[in-house]
Amino acid sequence: MLKIMVTSVIPTKFQKGSWGGWLRFSTLLALVPLVAGPLLGTPTFAQESKSTAAQARKIETKFEQGSETYPAHILLDRVAVVLSNKLVANPNRYRKVIKELRGEPITGLSRNIIGIAVPADKSKDVASLREFTDKLIGSQPDLTDIVDTGLLVTIGESENPWILTNKIIVQIADENKPEHIDVIAEEFDAEIVRKNPFDPRSFVIRVPADNALEVSNAINNYPGVIFASPNFYRAVEWRQASVIPNDKFFENQWHLHNTGQGSGTEDADIDIDLAWSFGAGSSNIIIAVIDSGFETDHPDLADAVWTHLAETAGNDLDDDGNGYVDDVHGWDFASCPDFHPNADPDHCGDKDVTPDEPLIRNTHGTAVAGAALARAYNGPFVDDHREGVVGTCPNCKLLPVRFSSSQPIEIHQLPIQYAQSMGADVINISWGYPRFHPVPLNVRNAINDAATEGRGGLGAVIFVAMTNESYDNCNPSSPDVPDLSSLPNVIAVGGSTNQDQVSPGGFGDCLNVLAPTDGGTLRAVTADLQGMEGKNFLQQNLDHPCENPPINLNYTFCFGGLSFSAPLVAGVAGLILSLDDSLTRLQVQRLLQDTADKISDSVGEYSDVKGYSAPESGALPKLGYGRINAFEAVRTIADPFGGRGGVDIFLRDNRLDWGNTEQPSSVTFEQTRGFIAYWQSADIKVDAPTFRTAPPATSVEFDSFVHESPTSDTQNQIYVRVHNRGIRSATNVRVKLLWAAHASTDPPALPDDFWSAFTSHSDASDTSIWHPLPPQTIADLPYSGASVAGGTDDGSVVLTFDFHAPVFDQTQPNSDHFS
Repeated sequence: MLKIMVTSVIPTKFQKGSWGGWLRFSTLLALVPLVAGPLLGTPTFAQESKSTAAQARKIETKFEQGSETYPAHILLDRVAVVLSNKLVANPNRYRKVIKELRGEPITGLSRNIIGIAVPADKSKDVASLREFTDKLIGSQPDLTDIVDTGLLVTIGESENPWILTNKIIVQIADENKPEHIDVIAEEFDAEIVRKNPFDPRSFVIRVPADNALEVSNAINNYPGVIFASPNFYRAVEWRQASVIPNDKFFENQWHLHNTGQGSGTEDADIDIDLAWSFGAGSSNIIIAVIDSGFETDHPDLADAVWTHLAETAGNDLDDDGNGYVDDVHGWDFASCPDFHPNADPDHCGDKDVTPDEPLIRNTHGTAVAGAALARAYNGPFVDDHREGVVGTCPNCKLLPVRFSSSQPIEIHQLPIQYAQSMGADVINISWGYPRFHPVPLNVRNAINDAATEGRGGLGAVIFVAMTNESYDNCNPSSPDVPDLSSLPNVIAVGGSTNQDQVSPGGFGDCLNVLAPTDGGTLRAVTADLQGMEGKNFLQQNLDHPCENPPINLNYTFCFGGLSFSAPLVAGVAGLILSLDDSLTRLQVQRLLQDTADKISDSVGEYSDVKGYSAPESGALPKLGYGRINAFEAVRTIADPFGGRGGVDIFLRDNRLDWGNTEQPSSVTFEQTRGFIAYWQSADIKVDAPTFRTAPPATSVEFDSFVHESPTSDTQNQIYVRVHNRGIRSATNVRVKLLWAAHASTDPPALPDDFWSAFTSHSDASDTSIWHPLPPQTIADLPYSGASVAGGTDDGSVVLTFDFHAPVFDQTQPNSDHFS
């Protein structure tokens, strides 16, 4: 979804929705107290030229505003063209126009601003630059693609250019009447473009001069003026930035930050670097990893290991009386039924959770723990980097619980029960039972107890990896039986590749979310047994070798399977609970599901109503709710100053849109990114006369209503559905709905003053060509994310707006088109 930033009113979403067929609609939700977050999804722009020749071709001047004066330089080698947002939203057309103009985006500025090189013989001075620009623009067949032009100016010591247009901001002194602007306009042969809706003494004027900077400086010193400034286009620094650790192999961890390395698909990752801008986890959150053994002295895990403060290390006593002697850093149940001599006879095992022999099966636990908890910014410096990798929750604590399959099933439940007793917030199980093997009931009960009674009744959040073998894990018929991942109180995790395709593995109705692993062009990067004993060394003998770290064998680039996907998500759950540990297990699960990206829709066939993979072909779901997006999940519950504060209100642009703003909602997450047309809103419908007996009162009734085309010159009804995927109810949500008529198939462009006028005009006043309908307020909007969509728990609210359609001019094509 496209998020619009406004100074005085902070909207959550700007929807380009649909009335289906020939009718379209645009909506805005104005919400408080939400605060605008970062601008995301910005591409890497071409680097600016720093050649001596380019530096020499500039005009030395100055920039004045009020009493301030800065050195300025007008660049002579390029001019700037500002393209419409509508054009940028159409990638094919955008690329075509850039090619025709022979331009490229400018570093640090929005992608709709492109720089165009000017030949030396046409860039002698400002006048020749303007002449070149005018001829260039005049050659374009569709001038609606271009909304502004300007010169490139650098200010002070900065090398990042601002764009100087022919418009100037003027602030009249308080002792003068606003009409003083008329005197200034006449003096400088200027045109008054608009006034500030919040300050009657602030204006924007347009001047005919080639060098608006000179004119602005002159007006700045004109009597009765507080200040004047060119109406520059310039960069904004969004300070909720992504966090890039300096760990050496982070650049190889495509699953965390995919830049297209290894022929992957850019952004086919979980956006963890953006999630870390809200914090990298809390040491108060314990993630229990139940696995084959752990090198707790590994450079990336040593500082992560949990310490049981009620136990004294090395005294060979059971200080806390829990039956486990010296369980300072977890427990080893793999040695059961051996009993410690000083232990309660009902408690077996020992404190040593490390692998007991250098076999490949015992590399598993270290690699799994690394995926979730490997420390950031740690290890020795090597080539200006810290050695190592990073887990998804690098500040959370690892409770290592060793487990082995070579034991009677009575032992299988103990690691889970121990983790619950030690207060584990999150439990990761990257193992299960072979196909056709039923899950032991005692294990099932232990998991259900931890999920319902753990964390003081809030429930431990338990993740189980789906099977690596591709078959229905959930409700198969004989001879298959449901897998461990099918238990209703766990979060079942499947896999995705570095190209955002589903990775081979288990599937079915119990699959909840996907997370990256192998299966594409790259395998997974994580911690390994130290030295020559780990997967790095043994991997060389496999049929499918991969490129290992060239120097440090404490890490591997060769891990994979659903064992890797599950702990990635477990770490994200740790981030979520680090921000709000009062959340229930179910709330964490819903956050992960509601904020997942809908990758590979051609395979997943996500439900229009529920957002869950439900192929109409009758095939079983293979993608769940999609691939997790850590940033969206964490931001939803993060502090409202930068995050959502637990309230996240949205309308759906289209069937795949469930509220994410990290990418425009028109993006489809296929291997080759595609786009969805803007008119396919799932949350706006028209009811033409004769109206249904009663407007839809619930989300289910809304879904069942068939959209109709509006009727000319009569009252129609518009049904607008509003969702909240936050964990908290939203109160006093104000919804304004505006419409505009247009004859073309494309929606009309928003006027320059749309957003300022939108926030300041009365609710009954037209805003340029946009006509408002009386706004409505939702007193209480409860949770209504994708996880409950289409069911009785769906708390979405449906509003009814009366819309009197104008008379359709049948002589005009597309006379019944609206936005």
